[in-house]
Amino acid sequence: MPEVDKKAESINVLKNANKHLADVFAGLDKKDLTLKNCASDLQRVATQCGDLYVEVWVGSNKQQTSLKNYLSIIATRLNEAR
Repeated sequence: MPEVDKKAESINVLKNANKHLADVFAGLDKKDLTLKNCASDLQRVATQCGDLYVEVWVGSNKQQTSLKNYLSIIATRLNEAR
């Protein structure tokens, strides 16, 4: 009988691992969708913002860049993070 108990325990461990993995994958899907939506919204705003310029930090230097360009860079980084 101990062999049957070990098999049942192993099956339960695998079921629990499968449930946790399913939860992890669902979380990853949700994160990917959120990143995709944010990137899409930033791209949409970038196409409408005109000739606005902002100062941004690049490394330890402050640079002036167009808001359109900067939003596109951020959207690209979000898409790459997926």
